[in-house]
Amino acid sequence: MNDVLGQHVTSAVASYPNVAGQIKSGQLRAIATAAAARIQELPDVETVAEAGFKDFEFDLWFGVASPAGTPSSTVSQLSDWFQAALKDPEIASKLKAQGLFPVGECGSDYAAFTRKQFEDYGRAIRDANLKPN
Repeated sequence: MNDVLGQHVTSAVASYPNVAGQIKSGQLRAIATAAAARIQELPDVETVAEAGFKDFEFDLWFGVASPAGTPSSTVSQLSDWFQAALKDPEIASKLKAQGLFPVGECGSDYAAFTRKQFEDYGRAIRDANLKPN
């Protein structure tokens, strides 16, 4: 972002939490969001898909996982705690202030989401013939 702010380059891709302050202050202008849906705080900023790049989606996400073999009762308790935390207005407000928008998928839904992400990125890497160097 320093190069964009210093006008050494004309654009960059960044996660919303890292540039929310500069967008709000007017130092940066958001052109599009790579998320599947528009960002609530930036309703006039279209998605990359809306701009014509069909099926383009990239979200920054954080997750909590436990080791394989963790008792289901423990996983259930942790899930309940995290779900309750994400619904707490004070926590939601602090997350939102950082540009983070809680989704709160748990259990099999979260597992399915991470598997799909793995498959989608794997396919994109193979299709682009990217190799580690």
